[in-house]
Amino acid sequence: MPAIDPRPKLLTVFVLTSLALFVQDLWLFLALLAVTGVVSTALGGDWKVLWRLRRLGFLILGLVFLQSIFGAGGTIWLQWGPITFLTSGGLAMGAALAMRFMVILWASSILLAESSRRLVQGLVQWKVPYEIAFMVHLAIRFLPLLQEELQDALAAIQLR
Repeated sequence: MPAIDPRPKLLTVFVLTSLALFVQDLWLFLALLAVTGVVSTALGGDWKVLWRLRRLGFLILGLVFLQSIFGAGGTIWLQWGPITFLTSGGLAMGAALAMRFMVILWASSILLAESSRRLVQGLVQWKVPYEIAFMVHLAIRFLPLLQEELQDALAAIQLR
């Protein structure tokens, strides 16, 4: 099977992540999430990457909780004195934020399946200045090193 040109992948990721930023309706988010899953699978996105990022789930749940506290509007579900902890509008905002993160992560898995050399070549073919394409290449190349350094730092903190 011939390899797919990286430019349609870059364009697809750009469109999906842009839509994730502009969509506000929860039903449209669910549809966008489903489309992202299908497109990611069709373009060779790696589902294992999402499984490795499961620790981000706690961060996302924390952000959903904070959105539900600070998001105004809707029916008040939990209130303690003058402080409102949970509203339907805040929970909807939190759910939209969680789905936004999921769409962005899932769409980016499309690019992780592609070699960084081919991505840079696709950017250069789009007439992106070589300096910017090279910076993208370096960022992609050093992400695993950054992850390893972070794991080493966490291990050192746990040993103390």
